Amino acid sequence: EVDYRVALEGEELVAVGAGVLRSVPLRAGGPAVRAWYGADLKVHPRHRGRRIPLRLLARAFPWNYLRCPRGYGISMD
Repeated sequence: EVDYRVALEGEELVAVGAGVLRSVPLRAGGPAVRAWYGADLKVHPRHRGRRIPLRLLARAFPWNYLRCPRGYGISMD
């Protein structure tokens, strides 16, 4: 299940990000549990440093937390 969000300033697209609800084991070989995976966050270079990812998360978090309180992300440069 995917929850895809966009951030607009006026009609300009400044950021995108996805949350993927998936089943993952907490330990190797353990039972799978549902968790959100924060993925594919992209912020336009001109808009970086303005906490746009936090605004995206603030909009998505309350509803998605009620559906599943676990989550993780991986940072790559």
